[in-house]
Amino acid sequence: MKSNIHTDPFSVENLNTLNYPTPFYLFDRNRLRDNLKQFKEYIPNVDVHYAVKANPTKDVIETLNESGAGFEIASTNELNLLMQCGVNAEKILYSAPVKPGKFIHEAYEYGVKKFAFDSKQELEKITQSAPGSSVYLRLSVTEHGSRFSLTDKFGVTLDKVVELMQYAKQLGLDPYGLTFHIGSQATSKESWKYAIRTASKAMNLLEEVGIKIQMLDLGGGFPVQYTETVPTLEEIGIAIDKAIKKYLPYRVTLVAEPGRALVATSAVLVTSIFARIKRRYMWLFVDAGSYNSLFETLESQTSMKFEIYHSLTEYNKSLNRRYTVTGPTCDSLDVLAKDVTLPSELKLGDRLYFKSAGAYSVALANSFNGFEPPAIYFVN
Repeated sequence: MKSNIHTDPFSVENLNTLNYPTPFYLFDRNRLRDNLKQFKEYIPNVDVHYAVKANPTKDVIETLNESGAGFEIASTNELNLLMQCGVNAEKILYSAPVKPGKFIHEAYEYGVKKFAFDSKQELEKITQSAPGSSVYLRLSVTEHGSRFSLTDKFGVTLDKVVELMQYAKQLGLDPYGLTFHIGSQATSKESWKYAIRTASKAMNLLEEVGIKIQMLDLGGGFPVQYTETVPTLEEIGIAIDKAIKKYLPYRVTLVAEPGRALVATSAVLVTSIFARIKRRYMWLFVDAGSYNSLFETLESQTSMKFEIYHSLTEYNKSLNRRYTVTGPTCDSLDVLAKDVTLPSELKLGDRLYFKSAGAYSVALANSFNGFEPPAIYFVN
């Protein structure tokens, strides 16, 4: 649904004019475009491939595709979405290190030629389903302060690098590159330095046996400012540039797979208060919760804190109080935020707005307890 909003669509004044039934997400295409532009500005000389898992909404994909982004996928459904949006196969990386052979073949049939791996078994599947493809090896790297760790499930240590890349070559595949992931919502810019240093060691080991890679994929993890202080993209870009110049033995094509960094700030979640109850704490019940809208609050046990603002334009700030904000389900874990300062005058029917709700929200939403995910509207 389109809107005639011409100013900041996420301002209280504008949000208060929207008569859509709550809950709903409001997305701003201009913010998507600006986020991509800023990423390219602060992380220069890096090919940007949006991680579709962060938000697989068709409007998001179309906007980023029109703005020149590439894409990273992990499944046939994500591939089909990109196909529907007319994304060229050459702009797609298949970075899931472990995947069904059927998925590999379907991507290969569309024209995808670059696949991640981290085992001999995966190389054998790729050889059978996508012969002659270019493959890039997922490295295990040390994480420093990432909100969501991705270390244990994927990646190999340096002692396995040569063996696996040589095996890829023996199978007729192109040992094209290396990749890593420092964890989602990384809070330390040093994470990239350490990971790039690990990749450089792998490059040196491979060069000794006559293998020179063409691509280094920096993965994702680029953070967004919610309520905690995180390094800026500019600071991360400087750290990456220094590490590249200091550690890499030769030039390669650089790739990144941002998801959260591109889509998080492009949306706000709009909810309504339907109960206000004093128990041990003062509780505000809203019509969207962890299960159907902001799953990362559940996953992190509310350590993932979204900035919350409200629909009141006139209120006594000296009468602010602390609240626990909870979702509508009967599950006691369905809590969106604890110890949040909001106006004491908030009443039933008033709205709460959750900033930066565009990442891992729509993608993870479900209908637990019969509460459907919020509707989605786009502006600009």
